[in-house]
Amino acid sequence: MDSVEIIDKEYLEEVVALHQEKQIEELRSARNVIVHVGPRGGFRYLSYEYTSVDGISVHSSNGFKDKAEKLIEIFEQYGVNVEKRTEL
Repeated sequence: MDSVEIIDKEYLEEVVALHQEKQIEELRSARNVIVHVGPRGGFRYLSYEYTSVDGISVHSSNGFKDKAEKLIEIFEQYGVNVEKRTEL
């Protein structure tokens, strides 16, 4: 057998939900959250750092505006300062 494919839809949904909960919980430790915008105020990307549940420092960025807006909402719920930085 070369590989195993999990086809139980309920199990996959449960695993994905647990993974998302873990990621959201890790964002409580976020720092250096910066929304990078262009000279006219257009969204470029979001960058941030956090500590994973394993104690590893993670540096991440996201260039998708919709996903970034959801992350910013989460940061604001946790009281994390979100800085806006204009780039040329």
